[in-house]
Amino acid sequence: MWGGRIVSVLLCSSLALGAAAGSLPARADEGANPQETPTATVEPSPGPSVEDTGPPQLELQGQGAPTLEVGSDEKKNVGEPAYVWGKVSGFAGPATVTTQVRVGDRWSTSQVQKDVTDKFGLPLTYGAGTPGVYTWRVLAEAKGQTVTSKEFTLTRIGTAAVTAANAGTKNVGETTYVWGSVAGFSGPVTVSTQALVNGTWSTSQRATGVTGSYTLPLTYGINSAGDTRWRVVAQGGGVTAVSPEFTLTRVARPAVTANSAGSKQVGIGSNVWGSVSGFGAPVTVATQVKVNGAWVTSQQKTGVTGSYVLPLTYGQSSPGTQTFRVVAQGGGVTAISSEFAFTRTPKPVAGLDSRCLTGRAMCISKKDQSLSWVVNGEVKMTMDVRFGSKATPTRNGSFSVFRKSRNHVSSLYNSAMPWAMFFSGGQAVHYSSDFAARGYSGASHGCVNVRDKDKIAALYDQVRIGDKVIVYVD
Repeated sequence: MWGGRIVSVLLCSSLALGAAAGSLPARADEGANPQETPTATVEPSPGPSVEDTGPPQLELQGQGAPTLEVGSDEKKNVGEPAYVWGKVSGFAGPATVTTQVRVGDRWSTSQVQKDVTDKFGLPLTYGAGTPGVYTWRVLAEAKGQTVTSKEFTLTRIGTAAVTAANAGTKNVGETTYVWGSVAGFSGPVTVSTQALVNGTWSTSQRATGVTGSYTLPLTYGINSAGDTRWRVVAQGGGVTAVSPEFTLTRVARPAVTANSAGSKQVGIGSNVWGSVSGFGAPVTVATQVKVNGAWVTSQQKTGVTGSYVLPLTYGQSSPGTQTFRVVAQGGGVTAISSEFAFTRTPKPVAGLDSRCLTGRAMCISKKDQSLSWVVNGEVKMTMDVRFGSKATPTRNGSFSVFRKSRNHVSSLYNSAMPWAMFFSGGQAVHYSSDFAARGYSGASHGCVNVRDKDKIAALYDQVRIGDKVIVYVD
């Protein structure tokens, strides 16, 4: 016996082909379009005029009734050879075996094999180049005996294929996809992405039940810069299709760094420097400074592909602190650096301690016996002061105002301390009527005495809790 599908084993006979099947069917052109009616190439032979008295009774001595056994391919890709095969027996002589295909509402002859006495095989050629389902049958005829097989189908499947398209380039960390479609399969398929890892194709993501278009994420290597080779594989019904290979390039996310000296004296030039990455093309780099809550562009440089240097010019001539950032733009992409502060310090004032040149400070010099009220390096007012005696000296160092008392009276000495601004324990800057009356012939118990009532009153109104107090000798 044979491998494959056994379609039928039928027992039937007639005295003549014309009596059994009527007129002989037309012959189907090999490889014809299944929607076109084949051209008949075999003319029917009229049978004898006989009275219809029912099926004829054959008298075949020494033989059984003729039989026809048939097997065939069930599915084939377009263009692949397909066959029907089988065996005849019980005929009075060699048989002619014919394949017929249904075209429209009639049967059309396709291929013929003569002088068959046992096994046979015939190609199923009609529709070989067109996907679809074709209905066939086989006839065996010898000396007026005809046997017809049961009908069977052959499914022609288009050449299995899968397409794949992708963005080509994406930033590290960004989601991207491959998309395409499948064709030529007999049913739903599983579509998988595969990445080439160390020379081996490794499956990443998959979708099942695909019959047409598909979309799958390309997840392998999403957080690493570089090239990854990919392909898409479609599998179903024992058939596999593989797309052409393609490359996805992951580039570093666009970024710009910014560094500065942090501070510079008023009038001295200073720069911001850094680098750009992840753009893939030259960019424009600009410094921006926050002015009244809004970002304002200051300096810029074009054609930057790596490192850059830009001057920090805004506020260069004024003491104070500004907030800057750097913006890089190119190819429709923008990257912004972290914000950074840059402080302009005032030019040194003769006799002032350097700690007094930033922020708000009462700068007290024991050498000059003076107190200077300094804001951002600018001296707003100066007044004469005196200090504690050797027994109760005024402490040197950097302090801050932690308490203010306009009409304070000492709990230790029961003496008045108007406009007192405490900076170290019980030591404070305050007005002294004794200093106003006797000058430097006296001393305090450790406080900083001011003898100008108007100036200390004005100073008291300007000083805030937390302002610096710098007491120094030289």
